[in-house]
Amino acid sequence: MGILAPGITVFACVGGHGRTGTALAVMLIAAGMAPEDAIAYVRQKHCRSATETPGQTQYLLHLR
Repeated sequence: MGILAPGITVFACVGGHGRTGTALAVMLIAAGMAPEDAIAYVRQKHCRSATETPGQTQYLLHLR
């Protein structure tokens, strides 16, 4: 998996779960990770509630 941008990248939203988790997973998918693996990784490393809505999850799964 390649690095998308040098340095530190920060994502934030009001709750830090849904939109932030979705954005983090998008970055991982763009770097070559499978959507299911990206969702699982973000939930493990960032927050169990990451990508909290079905719509967010479906969006990520369609990024193949």
